Amino acid sequence: MNFLITFPAETEQKLRERASQSGLSVEGFVQQLVEREVLGTNGSPVPPLPSDAVLAPLRREVEQSGATDEELRNFFEELREEVYQEQHGRPSKTK
Repeated sequence: MNFLITFPAETEQKLRERASQSGLSVEGFVQQLVEREVLGTNGSPVPPLPSDAVLAPLRREVEQSGATDEELRNFFEELREEVYQEQHGRPSKTK
């Protein structure tokens, strides 16, 4: 679906700044905002994510790494399991 949206100059400038901070194009940034708002669980809005400026370096690094979604999922699952074992001294029930 395509839209043509006209914003005041000040809003456009802020969109460009936020998109740049997020490492995204303006179009990608706006798409992310809309999807985040619309694609919530059970029809409710998705809770806000941490500041895009905070996540931008991580997003760039992940993109540059070339890691697949599956590799990232496995990495974070292993990391989560390590933390669980450190805190509880045993494997989690998901293992």
